[in-house]
Amino acid sequence: MTLLATIGGVITLLFWGAGDYFIGKSGQRSDVYLTNLIVQVSGVILSLPLVLWLGFPSLDASSLVLIAINGIIFTIALLSF
Repeated sequence: MTLLATIGGVITLLFWGAGDYFIGKSGQRSDVYLTNLIVQVSGVILSLPLVLWLGFPSLDASSLVLIAINGIIFTIALLSF
């Protein structure tokens, strides 16, 4: 089980690093707001089939506040690139 978790972690790190590299390059070549929009839309497109398959979770007010704060921080981080 530890080997599987280690392999999964290494693969995640590789994709995360490659994603950061490509986001940085695209931010240098084009508008940072367009880059942010492309990243957000691609994330929605990739996660939408999973959400539709598993169903939408029920959310309360505190969960929505945490999601909004996370979205704001993520947007600030992408615009910082």
